[in-house]
Amino acid sequence: MIEKLKSIKNHQGFMKYFKNTSWLFGERILKMGVRLFISVWIARYLGPDKFGLLNYSLAIITFISIFVYLGLSGILVHELVDKPEENEKILGTAFFMKVVGSIIGYIILIILAVLTTSIGSVNFWLLIIMGLGLFLLPFDVISSFNESQVMAKYSVKAKSYAFIISTFIKIFLIFYGASLLFFGFMQPFELFVGTVFLFYYFNKQGYSIKKWKFNLKKSKELIKKSWKLILSFVFVTIYLKIDQIMLAWMINEHEVGIYSVAVTLSEAWYFIPIAIVSSLFPALIKTKKINFERYQHQLQKLYDFLFLIALVIAILVSLFANKIILTLYGEAYASSATVLVVHIWAGVFIFMRTLFSKWIIMEDFLILSLYTQGFGGVLNIILNLLFIPTYGVMGAAIATLLSYAGASYFILFLIKSSRSQAKMMTLSLLLPLRVIIYRGKIWNH
Repeated sequence: MIEKLKSIKNHQGFMKYFKNTSWLFGERILKMGVRLFISVWIARYLGPDKFGLLNYSLAIITFISIFVYLGLSGILVHELVDKPEENEKILGTAFFMKVVGSIIGYIILIILAVLTTSIGSVNFWLLIIMGLGLFLLPFDVISSFNESQVMAKYSVKAKSYAFIISTFIKIFLIFYGASLLFFGFMQPFELFVGTVFLFYYFNKQGYSIKKWKFNLKKSKELIKKSWKLILSFVFVTIYLKIDQIMLAWMINEHEVGIYSVAVTLSEAWYFIPIAIVSSLFPALIKTKKINFERYQHQLQKLYDFLFLIALVIAILVSLFANKIILTLYGEAYASSATVLVVHIWAGVFIFMRTLFSKWIIMEDFLILSLYTQGFGGVLNIILNLLFIPTYGVMGAAIATLLSYAGASYFILFLIKSSRSQAKMMTLSLLLPLRVIIYRGKIWNH
């Protein structure tokens, strides 16, 4: 074992990707740690009822933001790289489309607030205030431009500065006993600060928003290319937020607060597969071109590795869930522990899904993303309707686990083009048994 580790350490290719992954881990762990810290602090300060209301409002805003994002981000980068002579027209058109989307989204939000809350209540004003951030999202086209020009560092700096400033203000609000509405206001405020810095760096590089132009023909082209991504984003959003919204509508905001704490701790680990797979993605692409058999072998090893990490995390968190919740959040959130024990196991499928998503890109099976995410979103709604009335907050956790498993694993057997990946995932799920049968030499069989 020691000799094997030494040989891996001396392997230049491995160390190259290991160092790259380490950088990704470092940046994400730091940001995740700060976010978790401030989230815990806010949760303890507000209590389950108010914290639940804050998360419910955020879930609603996330849904409404579909009208602004329009699935354009990735397409914009491709268009800007592919047609640099049309940059001003592309940016102007995308910006105008997003502005229209933000206006429509905010109108829908107002109608929803009127129908589901008492006008003038804290619930009402929280939605209205947090929704103001929708009008700042269109300016994120600058981030797409930066990415296309290999200047993503400016976007990272802008958003990092906004995050740091908002974090210090949130701490200030806690110390001075601010009301819930002030914490709701921090959502659009962080976006505003980030936008100011984006403008600063954009102008510093010699560019100007005044040169942007809207083009009707270009808008039709962009919509034609992005409609599948719009639907995918809708289903992904359902994946992530529908449980909290349905809990609020079917039970109350207190249960959303209990559930949100468990979800925060469960999803905090999802950066791990993203960092690993993103770092190794270029190597997989190269291997596929050179040696397909080796490429398949590497896919299986990576599925195994991701499953193993998720399994270890799920076991450890399940064993210490009660202690983790009580230590971080206190007695008021004690019932979140049982929810966490269930929700953490969804990570097993999410970790492997991260690699599957990259496989879809490598094999050019993008429609699979729409099929699987659509299935998962619909399944999540149906299961929530069945389980929440009977099991409450635990029903939402069970619904999430089953929908993640269904969309990221079981449905793959029903689609011919994805069955090979379903079989690989099955082998990964059987990893402990394979280790026993083959005595550790699992990749030789």
